[in-house]
Amino acid sequence: MYVHIINFYMLRVFMQEWFYFLPDDSDSSITSALCFYNRNLVTSMYGIAAAGSGLLILMIARMVTNKQQLKRQSPNFLMNALICAVAIYRLSSPEEALLGYDFLFSFLIAQIFSLFAVTNAIFYNKFTTYLLRKMTFDDSQDQVQAELLMLHRGLFLITVTQALTYQFFWISVFPSKIGVRLKLVRSVFWLVAIQQIMWVVFITTVFTSLINDMELVLKNAASQVIVKSAKREAFESWLKRSIPKTKEAKKYLQFFSLLILVLCVLGGFWDWFTVQWTYMIPFIHIGLVITNLVVIWMKAVKSRTRNNNTDNNVSKFGSKSQAPSTSLVATSTNE
Repeated sequence: MYVHIINFYMLRVFMQEWFYFLPDDSDSSITSALCFYNRNLVTSMYGIAAAGSGLLILMIARMVTNKQQLKRQSPNFLMNALICAVAIYRLSSPEEALLGYDFLFSFLIAQIFSLFAVTNAIFYNKFTTYLLRKMTFDDSQDQVQAELLMLHRGLFLITVTQALTYQFFWISVFPSKIGVRLKLVRSVFWLVAIQQIMWVVFITTVFTSLINDMELVLKNAASQVIVKSAKREAFESWLKRSIPKTKEAKKYLQFFSLLILVLCVLGGFWDWFTVQWTYMIPFIHIGLVITNLVVIWMKAVKSRTRNNNTDNNVSKFGSKSQAPSTSLVATSTNE
């Protein structure tokens, strides 16, 4: 009996993170997770998150040139700053900086996930608003606007509930009973899973309707007489480019929403997988950093290509003043 108590205590000491959420009778889960736990791997993951987020902070700071860009990039900048701070804190205090054990670490983790929800909502809001602005040529604008309004309200509801839900991470530090702490942490998984189901429903309903409207407009574009020929051709060209991108965005959102749903369901019902969130949190942080780095790199490439095209037009016609007025790319770039 004493050997069992000593072994259990040693497992608690060496494993620490997430194991203090499990009840004392979870011997099989503890023993199983012990075989998979790799402290060096966890440390390396936080090191990668610190380096990547630090680089990303410098890149975002370099991109910001005016107040409008600063306002637009503030949530993303703050989220990556918190990722960097959390990773550095974990690397400097590996025995103390543990979720559910240390208040500061747990609080920062909760705010990172909250800001992630906010940045997602901002992106989807801008994307759908952009579609609405372009769809003003069509007489179905009222219907599209109603659908976007429904999506934006749904986004607001999901974002607020998610931000509140993630606060259970730092609240779980205070209860002394293991059962209460476990219920608080698993409440995050269960509530986020429900929110992801709602999110998938919104994505499928609204984006499918938007895509159908865009395809219908493209199909009937030849018969429209409410716009000039040049504008109609430009609008048709935009639809041909935007419909595939919108379908890709829909699939992307559905995939990641379902992935988060599966991870939360497993963490909410399976002790072994609950402990694996030791790896999931730094893994998610690394994923966020990589995604942002790719987006910034793509924007830089696109901007460089646009500038090269503008320079080619200038060299071809001798000067900007001699360039033809129909060069929309050059005009919009200069503006």
